[in-house]
Amino acid sequence: GKSGRKWIIETTTGSTGKPFTIVKSPSEKLIESKFLFDMRKRFYPDVNLENGFLLLQPTDNYIKSISYRGISDKKIPLILNYMFKCMPKWLLITTLLLRKLYKSIIKSNLEKKVRELRLFFIEITSQTLSLEEKVELEELFGCPIVNQFGCREVWNIAYECPCGKMHVNNKYLMVDLMDEEGKLI
Repeated sequence: GKSGRKWIIETTTGSTGKPFTIVKSPSEKLIESKFLFDMRKRFYPDVNLENGFLLLQPTDNYIKSISYRGISDKKIPLILNYMFKCMPKWLLITTLLLRKLYKSIIKSNLEKKVRELRLFFIEITSQTLSLEEKVELEELFGCPIVNQFGCREVWNIAYECPCGKMHVNNKYLMVDLMDEEGKLI
């Protein structure tokens, strides 16, 4: 900015019809990041970016190079092979991509190899899972599937606790419910 302050610029996916830009300060991003890591530490106390496998906003150059957005089934074995090589302790993934990984694992008979990862948890976002899907996935991966509900504008809105309940983020966010007329409930 003109004042010399640094800003972080992010763009929404456009799920509402048109992507738009969000501008955040580094301190806002730090607060958001710290909150998410505090939530993750309830599932794995030693969680960090290096021991995670981030398939949502990846930081790893190899994962970025796969270009799996749009998620061609041909790219799934590349992701799985790299995941087995990295031996992560946790995953951050969209529900859609997790479903595709599941199908590929079953089709390729890789169930034992997946369990050998000994993941502590898988954090999903963007869609929910049915109870049946969640049970199947937790059995396959041998770890809890944790739902993180959020949006680019504020990152986390609610996070699932170890007991399986969603909790609204009241650490740095105020959530108001409104009726169809725009009045607070």
